[in-house]
Amino acid sequence: ADGRFNAEKTILPTVGMYFDRTERGKLDRCLREYASENFSADWGVRIVGKDNRMFDPTGYHYGSIWPLFTGWTSLAEFAVDRPLQGFMHLMSNLVLYGYFSAGYVEEVLHGEKFQPAGVCPHQAWSETMVLQPILEGMLGLERDAHGSTLTLRPYFPPHWNFAEIKNIRLGDHFVHVKMRREKGSTSFEFRTSASSGIGVTLQPRFPLGTFVWEVVVGSERIKKKTRVTQHWHAPEIKFLLSKHSEVRFHHSGGIAIVPPVPRLRPNQESEGLRIIEERSEDGAYVVILEGRPERRYTLDVIDPFKNVKEAAGAEIVNREGSRLTLALKMGQTGTANNYVRKQVLLLTR
Repeated sequence: ADGRFNAEKTILPTVGMYFDRTERGKLDRCLREYASENFSADWGVRIVGKDNRMFDPTGYHYGSIWPLFTGWTSLAEFAVDRPLQGFMHLMSNLVLYGYFSAGYVEEVLHGEKFQPAGVCPHQAWSETMVLQPILEGMLGLERDAHGSTLTLRPYFPPHWNFAEIKNIRLGDHFVHVKMRREKGSTSFEFRTSASSGIGVTLQPRFPLGTFVWEVVVGSERIKKKTRVTQHWHAPEIKFLLSKHSEVRFHHSGGIAIVPPVPRLRPNQESEGLRIIEERSEDGAYVVILEGRPERRYTLDVIDPFKNVKEAAGAEIVNREGSRLTLALKMGQTGTANNYVRKQVLLLTR
């Protein structure tokens, strides 16, 4: 009433982030907190943090977990180029269909234990938030049937070497896309029944540290020398699709985490890793994460060019092809959330 802002930290600003109405400096700080155990459990995102004075894990608006808000958070993370966290939250929603009311997704879940918190066992907005983050988030799909244009800004987890997207509808026509990864190249094959031409914008998300040195569109070779130190640095390619087109990105380097997927048990407490931040620095790939105090974890990393020479804060326990397996032990507790933060450096020289 007196014009002051509400100072409570809640999950609701993710909607403004999703619609690109937030200053980047502010949203980066905010999303790092949403990725932490304070807000995120293995099965989704709390409406308020555990450090809130009103926190109640069964409170409808004060600490419970709604898949609706988890989906909003995932969409916001994809929109502002935090695709690793976006995918993790997407998967927190996706795995829910196998529990409680099988095939459906609950409206509200307990904020500290994996169990329903009452209300509604079959909630349409929870179920749509399994799908929308896949389509608009992971695929970065935008369509304009009137203007006959299609945009894809996809993030595929680094251990996916193949993906296929069928039946993207655009007016009376359908577009089919195949992605294939090989060492040193990533290709996208487009097919459509349209003969008049569809304007396509393609901007795939590459692992941090990737150097893209050339893009081939059909028979045209385009020099697009770009080093991906932030996910939004990936080159953007525009072309006219008629019947069939192939786009191939030639690249080297790049390191990426295989997103941890929650393994849930009814009534369990959170125990999985939280990935707060990943960044590429000169000579290192840096990961900030959280886990249970004194708990041992493993984390898989994709390093196709074997750039990682050693690790600090973790031990390299296996190398198989392009995949590294790291073992790490968290420190002792000291936080109210009973999770501990740790930094891991993968040194590349």
